[in-house]
Amino acid sequence: MIISYLSHHKVEVKKGKITYVGTGNRQVYLDFVQGFKDSNEKIKLFTDEYDKLTVRKEIDWLGSLIDYETIPSKITKKSYYNNY
Repeated sequence: MIISYLSHHKVEVKKGKITYVGTGNRQVYLDFVQGFKDSNEKIKLFTDEYDKLTVRKEIDWLGSLIDYETIPSKITKKSYYNNY
């Protein structure tokens, strides 16, 4: 899978591998958080062949410190644990 952020270099995500995206820029961080929640158009996902993917179907955004309210509902669902 390829993560595309606006006009920046692509981020390649390999199955079975951990992908780390780090930034010291607050705005970039917020763009990623909102994009993974499908709240902006700055983050787009593609297959390795550049077929477009839907963010909501591909990213299970657990949350961040600025989005704490989503964490309890996701980690307490029994079905969430059964998927891992």
